[in-house]
Amino acid sequence: ESAFEFYGREKVTVLKLEVSKPEIMRRLQSRGREDDTEEAIRERVSWYEEHINPALEFFEENPRYEVIKIDGEQDPEGVFEEILVKTEQ
Repeated sequence: ESAFEFYGREKVTVLKLEVSKPEIMRRLQSRGREDDTEEAIRERVSWYEEHINPALEFFEENPRYEVIKIDGEQDPEGVFEEILVKTEQ
């Protein structure tokens, strides 16, 4: 918050890529990395929910921020296109 004030940013846009837990599990397990076990992924998702969701809630409740929700379950090109469409000014 103070950094945005310091740099004179009055309106800040936050992009929130929304992906379901089953899709997160599928994507991370398909990477084939040794540390992408089901338990490890569940721990990462839990950490995200505990630490990141409160920050997102702050952004959503504060009129200084514009939170734009993006369907993160699309292919990369679809995500990119949606970002472009929703952020055109």
